[in-house]
Amino acid sequence: MDSKENAKIRSLILDHLYENEINNPGKDSNVPRDEMLKHLNVSENADISKKLMDFNIYYLRDKHLITLKEMISSPWALAKITALGIDKVEYH
Repeated sequence: MDSKENAKIRSLILDHLYENEINNPGKDSNVPRDEMLKHLNVSENADISKKLMDFNIYYLRDKHLITLKEMISSPWALAKITALGIDKVEYH
């Protein structure tokens, strides 16, 4: 996996979270992990693995582009785009 592929995965994640935020303004716009797995077409045979998705999710969190709600039973449960993430999508 090279940096361009990771950048594409991050863009797909941010775009999905952005669309969810736009479609649910002022509401709970958190995206569940299961929904993100489906959106990215993550499966055992897919190009994007759960581990790779999580790597990119945590990168976006560390850059303050998204927030995560984490649970003991899962690496993360819910993701939400931040204002900084919205700016990244709109002005990128």
